Amino acid sequence: MTEAASGSAVAWLDWVGFVLPDTGWQVAFAAVSVSAGLWLASVWLARRHDRALDRHDRSPGRPLLSTLPPPADTGSAQLIFASVVLSHSLSRMLLVVLRRLVGGEVAALGLTVRRARREARRRLERAARDAGCDAVYGLRFAGVSLGAGGLKTVEVVVYGTAVRGAGRIDARPGGGR
Repeated sequence: MTEAASGSAVAWLDWVGFVLPDTGWQVAFAAVSVSAGLWLASVWLARRHDRALDRHDRSPGRPLLSTLPPPADTGSAQLIFASVVLSHSLSRMLLVVLRRLVGGEVAALGLTVRRARREARRRLERAARDAGCDAVYGLRFAGVSLGAGGLKTVEVVVYGTAVRGAGRIDARPGGGR
C-alpha cells in the first residue's frame, strides 16, 4: 500500500472512530465489511450459475423435452428424474423480510425458484443423455419449499419418460420445443 493510500485509509478510519467513539466501531466496521463481502460473493455466484445455465440452453444436442405423452411407436422407454435443492442467498432473504412488512409478491424468491427449475431441467437432460435417450415426454415439475432450522431452501424435482429415436432438439426446424 502506498504512503498516500495508507494515509487516506487511516484518515477514513479516524473519521469512523469520531462518528462511533468508544462503541466498538472496529467490530461494527468488520461486521459490515464481512456482510458486504458475503453479499457480493452471493451475487457473483448466482450470476455465474445463471451464465452457466444460459450456456447450457444454447448448447447443441440437447434432448427434446415435451409435456405431451410419448408417441405410441416408442420402442424403449424409461422413467428418469432429476432434482436440485437451492438455498436463498442472504441478500434475497433480507429482501424477503422487507417485502413481508409491506406485502405483495416476493420477486426475490421467484428468481431462486426459476433458477432451481432451470438447473433441474439441465440435470434431467444430462440424465437422459447418459441413458442414451434423445427425448423426454410427459415432463412434470414438482417443487417443495423447505425451511429447516430457519434455512430457507427450495427443492425442485423434474421427471418424465425418456425414449430413444425421437430426435434431438437441434435437429428440429427452428430448434424444436
